[in-house]
Amino acid sequence: MMTKVRPINVAIAGGGPGCKAIMDMIFAKKLSQLRMKLIGVACTNPKAVGYRYAQKKGIYTTKDYRDLYKLNDLNMIIELTGREEVANHISRTKPDHVRLVDHVAARLFWDVFQIEEESISASKRAEERLRKAHGELERRVDERTSELSKSNALLKLEITERKLLEKALKESEERLRNILDSVQAGILTIDAKSHKIVDVNPIAMEMIGAPKEKILGEVCHRFVCRDQDGRCPITALGHNIDNSETVLLRADGKTIPILKTAVAITLDGRKHLIESFLDITERKRVEEEVRKKNEELENFVHVVSHELKTPIISIQGFSSRLLKKYQERLDEKARTYLEQIQGSARRMELFVSDLLSLARIGQVVSSFNDVASFEIVKDVVSRLQPRQKEKEIKLDIVDILPTVWCDRERVSQVFENLLVNAIKFMGDSENPKIEIGYENRGDFHQFYVKDNGIGIDPKCQQRIFDMFQQVKEIDDEEGTGIGLAIVDRIVKSHGGEVWVDSEKGKGATFYFTLLENNGVFIPSQPIMLRIQRVKVPPWEFSVRPGSYSRLAGG
Repeated sequence: MMTKVRPINVAIAGGGPGCKAIMDMIFAKKLSQLRMKLIGVACTNPKAVGYRYAQKKGIYTTKDYRDLYKLNDLNMIIELTGREEVANHISRTKPDHVRLVDHVAARLFWDVFQIEEESISASKRAEERLRKAHGELERRVDERTSELSKSNALLKLEITERKLLEKALKESEERLRNILDSVQAGILTIDAKSHKIVDVNPIAMEMIGAPKEKILGEVCHRFVCRDQDGRCPITALGHNIDNSETVLLRADGKTIPILKTAVAITLDGRKHLIESFLDITERKRVEEEVRKKNEELENFVHVVSHELKTPIISIQGFSSRLLKKYQERLDEKARTYLEQIQGSARRMELFVSDLLSLARIGQVVSSFNDVASFEIVKDVVSRLQPRQKEKEIKLDIVDILPTVWCDRERVSQVFENLLVNAIKFMGDSENPKIEIGYENRGDFHQFYVKDNGIGIDPKCQQRIFDMFQQVKEIDDEEGTGIGLAIVDRIVKSHGGEVWVDSEKGKGATFYFTLLENNGVFIPSQPIMLRIQRVKVPPWEFSVRPGSYSRLAGG
């Protein structure tokens, strides 16, 4: 009994004419040998012909190709936008089990199957008609010789049709050649068994620095995949290579950094490899310049912060000595001035520290590890104990928080800044409360910090994550307007997002996400496993189903 083969679930990124053409082939079952099933289309232009066609057919559509990752049983994404940055981003962010076919490979895929389909159809039609013609001749030859002329006429017609089909096949091959010659990427066609190059396009010849006759017949690792001589990952292991960074060895011995994609196909009944590659020399140069600029910025920030902190410390020291030694000789106004100087110096010190923290995020290589987020939250809450105790704020923490792949120090700073923000803007609430929670969002860990404080006017919510932006409803002498900007930058450096949901006077909920890839979801253990209450001065802990609470003690 034959096992039923499941179809390949495919989604398309890019809703233009190419998208519609591929959908037409799938719906017409012209690609039945591949057992394809279209389950989603993503395009930023909802008026695109392919996008509207997918909606008409009842197929899932979205403006954000990242939504395609959530489709059940997705096996492959065909990228038809023609934009390198989109293909690169899909390659980096797609689930590991999902394969990516970029627009170059998709065009080759399209033409190869067009040629194959036309050739097979033509051959079958011609063979069937010739069979019928010969059968008719054998049956009637002894009965009516007059039928011979009719059969001959039919045969001539078949020959004419076959010539027309051969001409159409030749034109199709010429179209494929024109496409290969016009693609702005180097393309090599390689025999999968011998690893010899059997075809090369003009861009590849230019990048290799040799004419076609000097390239054809050479093994592919003469120019690319030089470190995999005799160990081809595609032919040996059946792997495809998508956007892999490697080097191309030119005929003159020089090397070029390239971004390579390789796929296995069948041409004329024989297995081949199609390798396409782009010269990324300029990108590498820019990356190196950015690295040097970041290094210069890091050094600059350190120098500036040191030069600023030195006079600040002097101001704080001398003003403290003045207040201590000459307090009796100073009038009330002079003491007030000195206290204001000290307050301003403290604020300037905080400002410099925050600027240094903001500049370092993303510039210094972070140390990522699997970290229990519950332990991070517990440490942060412990540090903020005095401020929380002062305002008698009740704190609820969901008792099952995930283990996340992150930089512990940075994520700790995110929780601390959000908690400080919640405490600071609690206002005069009768029952002040802060809740720290978590929701599983599939590919993302989503955390939230919720309070019942003064809230944020919706008109201000778009800019509170910008630098030096503060809510003006309270007198905040310690704030620098950088805390939420630091949160935003740390979360984005982890591949996540941060946002706020709030109304003025109704509290605020800050959400942020961390990517789940690279990490394994392992629920952290709560401090206590039974519902109980124990005294731990100066705090009181309690655990109830679904949360871990800490109340300010008296």
